[in-house]
Amino acid sequence: MKNKLSIKLIILFLLFGLCFKGFAQNTKVENEMGAISFDRVAPLIKELSKSGAYLKSADVASQITKTVNAKIKITAKKPSKRELLGKEIYPDLKRSTLILISSGLRATAVVLDEDGIILTNYHVLEMFGDTLRKNNQPMFAMTDDGTFYPITQIIACSKVNDLAIIKLGGLGKQKLTAIALGNSVVEGTDIYVMGHPAHITYFFSKGIVARNFIRNPSNQKDDEDFRMAVTADYSLGMSGGPIVDNSGNLIGLVSSAVALYGNPQQKINPQMSFKNAIPVIAVKKLLAE
Repeated sequence: MKNKLSIKLIILFLLFGLCFKGFAQNTKVENEMGAISFDRVAPLIKELSKSGAYLKSADVASQITKTVNAKIKITAKKPSKRELLGKEIYPDLKRSTLILISSGLRATAVVLDEDGIILTNYHVLEMFGDTLRKNNQPMFAMTDDGTFYPITQIIACSKVNDLAIIKLGGLGKQKLTAIALGNSVVEGTDIYVMGHPAHITYFFSKGIVARNFIRNPSNQKDDEDFRMAVTADYSLGMSGGPIVDNSGNLIGLVSSAVALYGNPQQKINPQMSFKNAIPVIAVKKLLAE
């Protein structure tokens, strides 16, 4: 009996060792891939700094002022009506989702037009301008295949709806994978979110639309303040990340998260995290017919 028990324990330890070894190897590969990608930023920043072919952080404020509530024209991708599983949505969404990188700043963006027009949050560009204004650092967008493109221009934005549409340079004849714009969805609709929390790239989560609302409705005459709450998980670094329906169409954009506490004064006894997003109707307000 003891011999049989000993054999079983040995087998369990061997299996555990193999699983742990596999996990360690996968973690090492992921960390190495992340380090390779982000380490490439330093020489690119140095090279672009010489050429000046990028949006300077010192110019962000003036470009924002010029482009508030501007309407731009894009070549829109036709939305899909075919229902897909999450594992079918992931590959195309990954190709349309970009990593925004600058010195000390990470965020997410999504491709609106294959010719290099992309969408992110207003607060991402505002942070870029404020944090790096003195250094005049460039910001890059990185695709899923590791190609970097400099951000060259802000072409439309809305502070109220936390949206910014920006242009990439250096594409040449290269085309990006644009996402299709969907329509507003009702509470209870299944949704998927993609983004880059911390140094983890292409995190993919699922949830539902929990609430649609207009914030500060008395101020909606000139610039309606649209919001959508979702239950899909996201965190810092996922600002500007796409929220899609079960056909892979863009129906919103990650914006912020607010923690709710049982004791809000001392911020103890956490209850839940309220995930604020921007619905696609606000994006369409920045697009020309």
